[in-house]
Amino acid sequence: MALPSQKEFHRPVLEILGRTNPPSSIRQIMDETATLLQLSDGDRQETEANGALKWEKRVRWAAHNLKNYGGLVESPAYRQYRITDPGREFLTSTHGVITIKQLIDAREPSANVGTATVSDETVQGVEDIDPTIIDETDATPDELIQAGYRQLQDAVIDELRGAVNSLDSTQFELLAIALLEKMGYGKGEHTGGRGDGGIDGVLRQDPLGLGTVCCVQAKQWGQPVGDDVVRTFSGSIERFGSSLGVIVTTDRFASTAVETARAYSVGNKVIRLIGGHDLIQLMLSHGIGVVTENVYEIKRVDTTYFERF
Repeated sequence: MALPSQKEFHRPVLEILGRTNPPSSIRQIMDETATLLQLSDGDRQETEANGALKWEKRVRWAAHNLKNYGGLVESPAYRQYRITDPGREFLTSTHGVITIKQLIDAREPSANVGTATVSDETVQGVEDIDPTIIDETDATPDELIQAGYRQLQDAVIDELRGAVNSLDSTQFELLAIALLEKMGYGKGEHTGGRGDGGIDGVLRQDPLGLGTVCCVQAKQWGQPVGDDVVRTFSGSIERFGSSLGVIVTTDRFASTAVETARAYSVGNKVIRLIGGHDLIQLMLSHGIGVVTENVYEIKRVDTTYFERF
């Protein structure tokens, strides 16, 4: 039989999660979905151009859509999912194929849906596209490409954030240093540990360490970073003999922390703050923790060329 369409994977995934209380790994969900849908060997062997198995991708997208568009499932840990109370209610009150439009309609009115967001900030560079066009068959190729790109960015950001949050504090410190290295701020050295004085790493702008040294502090917190952290860090970089500092966090900075960093950045002294949203965007921009899977080149006719004749 033909491989079910993307939207035909939504209900099976939701039903599978509805049968279990503890979170299920994406691998468990895949295996149970293949069994529930009775996928043939041919179905399981269908691949995309890059060699990825189509049915596995559709299970991943189903879990992603149920979580991000409908709020019917949640992800308590990296690549793990469980059904929510609204998800259980949705299962008992609806039947048949679940579309993205149904998912959006089922979500809480106050929730942010249908957009790729990080800390309530929209991913830059892509126009807002109504994701429900994926349910339609008469959308133009341009709309489908843009909607698909937006969904891909949304999924990558979601998974990348989960991967970052799964790191322990030492690993996160190393990640922060690696990112600043990739951005060209010098050779990094990890200094974190007990008695580090709030300095988790340093970046030296020349091989001998004779040039400017930038101090790094990494905060893998689940709450906003306050101005007290900035004040303490400012004193630490002075005692270290530096005038440059960067604080990186997985969350965000309180407005007072931003104001304090700005107030302390006078003369040769500079303190920069990288919040969770900027961290993910910088990782994407500089290729940290991600690889390019596909590159598409879209051409259009250059009408001015033909006007020359």
